[in-house]
Amino acid sequence: RDAKLANVVVSAIRSVDESLAVVAAPESDMMAEDARAGLRTNREAFADRRYLADRSLKSRGEPGALLLDVREAAAQALMLARDETAMTDEGTAVAIPFETLCIHGDMPDAVARLTEIHRTLTAAGFTISKKSK
Repeated sequence: RDAKLANVVVSAIRSVDESLAVVAAPESDMMAEDARAGLRTNREAFADRRYLADRSLKSRGEPGALLLDVREAAAQALMLARDETAMTDEGTAVAIPFETLCIHGDMPDAVARLTEIHRTLTAAGFTISKKSK
């Protein structure tokens, strides 16, 4: 939500390697600046964060912003993968179009969360792969 900062990031990326893909939230200033600059982008969704009705993320400082329960994060990852939707803190589904799924490594039980998300997605028939450049 900061076009000036997004422009600085885009300039830095262009000075290093214009073939790099930029990961950003859908409809963000970062995504808009990437498109204007002609950079390749990947829209990002979050398996372990709570969304608001406007598709933004609930502030980390607010209760319930982090999906600390590994099963809850896995359920959200599956909902995102199947339907490109996530549940908001109000209990309604919101569309989250994306190409890449983020799982935070800086949250408690990150490895257990990632393991459960992987297990849930593969059990549902999804293939987890690493794309190379």
